[in-house]
Amino acid sequence: MVQYVITPWRHQSELLAVREALYGEHREVMGEGVERVGVWMQRGNCPHLVESTALLAAAVLNDERGGNSSYCVRAAYGGAFCRCRLCVLV
Repeated sequence: MVQYVITPWRHQSELLAVREALYGEHREVMGEGVERVGVWMQRGNCPHLVESTALLAAAVLNDERGGNSSYCVRAAYGGAFCRCRLCVLV
């Protein structure tokens, strides 16, 4: 019997493109990867590790952007790290 795995991305190449965007050297592409993962989170069935990686990347972008209060940046990092910690525990 065939078992289907439901993922928010259509093809594996889409997932690999987001991985390249999040872990690549160009910061402007990282924002596009974060936005794409946000769409996947709305679709549902997004793996927790993908979601937490995008949250951490968003916190880094928020920190580098400047003009934000230190409390806002610390809260973004804290939320991302807590989400990552929960993924490790599960």
